[in-house]
Amino acid sequence: MKDTYPIYQLGWFPDFVDADNYLLPFMGNNNFVGAHYCDGTKPADRPCDKEGVLPLLTTEETQSGDARIQAIQNIQKIQATGVLPLLPLLQGTQVAVTQPNISGVQDTLDPTYQFRFWLFSKS
Repeated sequence: MKDTYPIYQLGWFPDFVDADNYLLPFMGNNNFVGAHYCDGTKPADRPCDKEGVLPLLTTEETQSGDARIQAIQNIQKIQATGVLPLLPLLQGTQVAVTQPNISGVQDTLDPTYQFRFWLFSKS
């Protein structure tokens, strides 16, 4: 496609911890990274149609309970064995720099990416 790059760096953080934050921003129609995974002009151009991802994305987005969980699990299996919209080659860690008399930082660095200042204390 004319607007894709062979490789690029993207800093991205989920809004909240939910599988949808790791799927639709990258796989949905007209996704923000321009991966063109599900937005081809005809079904033959859409890997998500060939692999059955588009109906699973719809189920994951609109259903709840077991149907949603099953759809997410199936999408993960397809991503692990099929065509990926993108491949994360570099993953970083969360880092916080403090003074030796500050404690509680280790309690706030987690997958939610929320920096909980109320967990800090100073001695």
